[in-house]
Amino acid sequence: MLLPAEQRIFEVIAWCITSNNSGALPNCITQEIIAKLSNSSREYVNLILSKFKKQGVMSLKPIVITKVF
Repeated sequence: MLLPAEQRIFEVIAWCITSNNSGALPNCITQEIIAKLSNSSREYVNLILSKFKKQGVMSLKPIVITKVF
């Protein structure tokens, strides 16, 4: 179960990946853009991305979702 802010970040990343049709987050989508779209700070986005990586939810280079909630 994700916290509401974590869920927003996950959904923003999932939306960006789905919209790109490549299976990975485009390089032009930065943590700053994810932060603005999810209404979170860039530092919090970085923290959540690290958490998702540790949990095996996504890889970070490139950003790919590996597990869906």
